[in-house]
This record gives sequence, structure tokens and C-alpha cells, in this order.
Amino acid sequence: ASYISIARDVSALKSAERMLQQIAKQQEVLRKIAEAAILVSTQEDFCNMLQSLFSEYFPTADFHISLLNEKNYQIENICCKDKTGNIPRTRPVGKYLAEYVMREGRVVQLTSEDFDRLQAEGEVDSRYVQFREWVGAPLSDSRGKVFGAVMFRTLSDARSFESGDAAFVSGIAAQLS
Repeated sequence: ASYISIARDVSALKSAERMLQQIAKQQEVLRKIAEAAILVSTQEDFCNMLQSLFSEYFPTADFHISLLNEKNYQIENICCKDKTGNIPRTRPVGKYLAEYVMREGRVVQLTSEDFDRLQAEGEVDSRYVQFREWVGAPLSDSRGKVFGAVMFRTLSDARSFESGDAAFVSGIAAQLS
């Protein structure tokens, strides 16, 4: 009986250690985003730096950052790092995932099955969408007005998003905002 208790204690300790390592890595990514926002001079360089950072944490995920242009009623995808090439630079506002997360005003994590349900309910449109798992968070100003979204998606089974990843993406959105 004491062997089982020791094994449980060691397992819990290793789990806590992995969680602390993950939190430390997340904090490092957030620090580097803040640093790059100050040091990087062009939007393209900033997007490339973000791609490099995010590929370390989400190695199989694509990401993009979308901003709402209220004047032209368009979505501007300012950082598009995806393997499919399906994400246009600009498009009219519609019922897509960027707008969905902006309407929700909170971090959203979806599987392809969740997306199918949202599509059946008329919440989202399927154009430009392909993923296995997706997580997005709104970008908002200091008054809480949502002006964009940061989104990640996986296209394969290579790595799924974990439960803590949604909170991390929310932190990324806050830092980018």
C-alpha cells in the first residue's frame, strides 16, 4: 500500500513540475511579444517574429491576426501564417470565425465538430475554414471595445490544443492588444 502512495506522490509531483515548466514557457513567449512590439519596426517583421515564437509553442498550428476595419466594413488579416493559403488579406465582414470570436468577446476553443454545430446554427460560414482544432481570442482596447482577433488552428492530429492553451491564447491577445 505504501508503494502505491509513493507512486501517486511522484506522479503528482511530476505533473506539477510539467505545469510549472509550461507556465514559465508561456511567460517567456508573452515577454518576447512585448519586447518585439517595442523593437521591431515593420508589421512584416513583427508577424515573422510572432510566427517564430508561436511555432515553438504550437509547432503544428497556423495562426493569423484579424482586425476589424469599421470604416470599410472589412476584416484585414494582418498576419497570416497558414499552410493552406486560404486566408485572404482583406474580405468583407461576414459570419466567419474571426467575427464569431469578436461577437463572443471571449476566448473560444473549437473542434471541427463544434464548428459543424455552429455552422448548422447559422453562427458561422464555412468559406475559408479548414481545421481539426481552433482557438481564438478577441483583441480589445483599454475600454474593452473589441477590434480584432488572434486565432490558431491545427490541420492534423500531430498536436491538439491542450486545456491550458485557451487561457494562454487569451494572454497572447491581451499582450497583442
